[in-house]
Amino acid sequence: MTGQRSEINPPGRFEVFYEGLTEFSVDLFVRAEVHDAQWRGTVRGPFCATARTLLSTHEFTPRPPGDGTRAVARIADPCFWSGDSPALYRLDVEIMRGGVSLGSWQTQIGFRALSAARGGVYWSRRRVVLRGVDHRLAVAQGIEAWRAASAALYAPDPCGALLGATSRGGVAVMAEIDVDRDDYLDVAQCCARAASVLVIVVDCANDDPRGGAVRQVARNCLLAQRWTPESSSSPAPWADLVIGSVDDPARFAARYSAVGVPVLAERRIEGPHELHHARALCDQLQRDLAPWGDYSGYLITAAGGRE
Repeated sequence: MTGQRSEINPPGRFEVFYEGLTEFSVDLFVRAEVHDAQWRGTVRGPFCATARTLLSTHEFTPRPPGDGTRAVARIADPCFWSGDSPALYRLDVEIMRGGVSLGSWQTQIGFRALSAARGGVYWSRRRVVLRGVDHRLAVAQGIEAWRAASAALYAPDPCGALLGATSRGGVAVMAEIDVDRDDYLDVAQCCARAASVLVIVVDCANDDPRGGAVRQVARNCLLAQRWTPESSSSPAPWADLVIGSVDDPARFAARYSAVGVPVLAERRIEGPHELHHARALCDQLQRDLAPWGDYSGYLITAAGGRE
């Protein structure tokens, strides 16, 4: 969910991220681009729409001198976010200088153990195959319909309302960021704070610094690069995954057979479609590619891209 905030003398970009996630504890950080200031605030949770939970409150404490831009809260026995149990934690934080508030934020975050390796995408140490549908293709459907379809919702530059609804409702999101936007890093941070966003798609070349910039602000998401073997010898260092477009299955398999990271296969189609039909096209794409291999995800998106 995106954060609501009130600001006096805005201190710049606000980041939330976590490190050291295990079933026993996690360190949750807040950061802003301001020095000689102090944080105060709490994180409370877990809140879950599908289950009763035992709430606890943890205070943020400033990092040691020399790192005054950050504060941390250690959460014991964190509840992980998933489609079945979309557990969220609420942050209420404020940054002060000389007794004057520089800004305050209220936001939510969820914890997910995501990783990618040559063998595939892993969520809580279990290999998963992503199946995503472009929400612009699907005839208007509510969150429950997306849950029932077992489909990840693909959305270019998703809005805060969509990210909030999917995070509370347990629907995974694959978000594509338009790096030509002036505010692309703000969009990336909005996505990074949303528990539902598993993958952020970035369409830029290896030597484009904007890909690395998104990596810096979206530390807890997997990053997918739109990449072809013709564009460079290997994907960008910041890319956890690559996305390739499928026109001819045999040609796709030949082009992406030796990539060192997991591959998501994408097919672009005209719409609209009923959600269940669009979701079935993910399975059809998997069947079309099955003679040549198994891939880490199958994505059905709108022809014409962002148009």
